[in-house]
Amino acid sequence: MNGQIKWERVPQLRARLIAIEALLEQRDQLPGAFRDGSGLLGTYDTLAGHIPQASDPGQPPLESRLQAFWRTVQSVSPRQGLVGHATGLFDSLGALAMRDICASCSPGAPCTGENAREDSQRIASKGRCLSPFWTLCEVAENLTITQYRQVLGATADLPTVQFQTGYHTDPNNLSEVAFSAETRESHDGARRDIVISFILEKLRLDDFEQLLYALVHEYFVHAMCGVQLDSGNADLSDSFHEGWMDTIAFLVLDRYLQLERELPSLIEMDLDGFRDNSRKAHLRRHDNRKSGCSAAIHVNALGRHAARRFVAFCQAAAGSEAGIALAIDFSVAVNASQANDALRGDFVSNVAKRLAGPSGMANALVDRTLTDAINVYRRHSEFSVILKAFCN
Repeated sequence: MNGQIKWERVPQLRARLIAIEALLEQRDQLPGAFRDGSGLLGTYDTLAGHIPQASDPGQPPLESRLQAFWRTVQSVSPRQGLVGHATGLFDSLGALAMRDICASCSPGAPCTGENAREDSQRIASKGRCLSPFWTLCEVAENLTITQYRQVLGATADLPTVQFQTGYHTDPNNLSEVAFSAETRESHDGARRDIVISFILEKLRLDDFEQLLYALVHEYFVHAMCGVQLDSGNADLSDSFHEGWMDTIAFLVLDRYLQLERELPSLIEMDLDGFRDNSRKAHLRRHDNRKSGCSAAIHVNALGRHAARRFVAFCQAAAGSEAGIALAIDFSVAVNASQANDALRGDFVSNVAKRLAGPSGMANALVDRTLTDAINVYRRHSEFSVILKAFCN
């Protein structure tokens, strides 16, 4: 069964997502909506933590509770008392809160909280109540699958992946966001589960925009990993997965958000916000300059440094765009392979040493062992040649 957040938490999660979606709908007026609508948002956030439990027997429970919640918001912060861009935000909040979502998702059999298994299955089947979340999941999935199939081939046997949701109250001290993200081996070993657990009381727009980066990280780095995620040696490859591959995943996401392309409207409505928050979340994972940071961040920082030096080396050896593509493709190939955890970690350490400083880069560019390895990979896609060149 695809585990999902308990239904009793869904009304609050839906209310938080409504606020996020309503803010995004303000588009270029978003700064003004935050300024003029601060009181409205404060009222909304407070009441979202106390959504009425009673529901109208003639309505799906979720819709009934959200509509009762919105009527309470209206009574405390009526539209006529608002000014400037707060009125547009108010209208978006009301339209989303009063929307009929259950009929289009599960007509005749809405979630009720009485059958946890059936409710979980409905939510897992891209339930409309979590539609903004599913949009980000689809972007992470499509971006990752496209990149891996480009490297491994259209018929490559990629891991089966499912998204799961949950709730918890512990703060995420590493990322400082209102959710945690992890990828697990499923109990039966048949798939990888990407689990996002929300701190509902704190979930805001910035958290949601950073969630896109987190989903890409989990899918691109961990869900597609060619070795067991929970092996006894997994910590030996942390610099590769949490540092190097995270940097490559961010590079892929950042390029996706920078290029002129058709994007999901949810992202396009605040594209700069998604760009900025993705970068913020990525850099925070590797910032080992602040005092008191954990050992994990130092490991992450080493991996990021090595990956960035490797990208620069590939660009110098093969040209700017070709070098970036080469570094991404090589990293994908290694991650999807069965190269063991120890080798992955050793590779990162050796790249960091071989490409350290201007002299290290200059020496590497005239080292035939390294440059020949790059050329062999460009011709034959044999990633092991590059691994051996740096690790010998």
